[in-house]
Amino acid sequence: MARVKLNCKGREAAGASLVGQSGRSCRRPLLSSAQVAAMASDAVRRLGGRTLVLTTTLRALRAIGDVMKLQLEGSGIEVLVQGEWP
Repeated sequence: MARVKLNCKGREAAGASLVGQSGRSCRRPLLSSAQVAAMASDAVRRLGGRTLVLTTTLRALRAIGDVMKLQLEGSGIEVLVQGEWP
């Protein structure tokens, strides 16, 4: 089973930082948790799991984790959220 890990790291930020395969981050305007979850879920499906999503707040962590669990349900990919038992 593939896994996705969500961790909260840092403080409130004025935007979302996305890191591509090159390792370079791409600064974008503030995204909603649902938008981040949709983008992350798409990347997770393409990569077959093996993904780490970092958030700047625990509220965003929980919101993104909840949406990703729904979006990836039945895909064989387990979503692990910091602070929750698998």
